[in-house]
Amino acid sequence: KENNIKASFFVLGPLAKKFPDIIHRMVSEGHVVGVHSMTHPRLTRLNESQLHYEIVVARDIIQKLIGIAPVCFRPPYELKNKQVQHFI
Repeated sequence: KENNIKASFFVLGPLAKKFPDIIHRMVSEGHVVGVHSMTHPRLTRLNESQLHYEIVVARDIIQKLIGIAPVCFRPPYELKNKQVQHFI
């Protein structure tokens, strides 16, 4: 904060919901808030409905908190495939 350095924070949906004040602080200080998932699974092992939960539900939680849809997503373990990409 002293040096006016901005960061990108990729958060889990449940933690965003549990600590909304921290999410609001990130945004008010000019940081980027992105989606990391709901439960931090290996996304490449999930079916379509599980991926929807992990990505879309987490994105919706964060969007409600910050007022805009987050545009950044970081898959847990950096694992992604075509099916995961469909939800990004």
